[in-house]
Amino acid sequence: MINNFSKLRRKSLRGRNSLCCYSLPSLQITQWFFFLFLLKNPCFYASLSKKFQTFLSFSYIFLSLSLSWNSE
Repeated sequence: MINNFSKLRRKSLRGRNSLCCYSLPSLQITQWFFFLFLLKNPCFYASLSKKFQTFLSFSYIFLSLSLSWNSE
């Protein structure tokens, strides 16, 4: 059991540029879809609660930072 845990830990620490199970192209597609959806639907974004608008904004920022961190 301990040996399996150490193998999993080594695998997770092996690649600094790996982001969980997402690949770089899928994150870029998600980011652009997210951006275009909000760009095409400003009324939808405005109709959301302030907490959810904040959540979406931070999600977009996190996604952008993940992409820039992965591209290095």
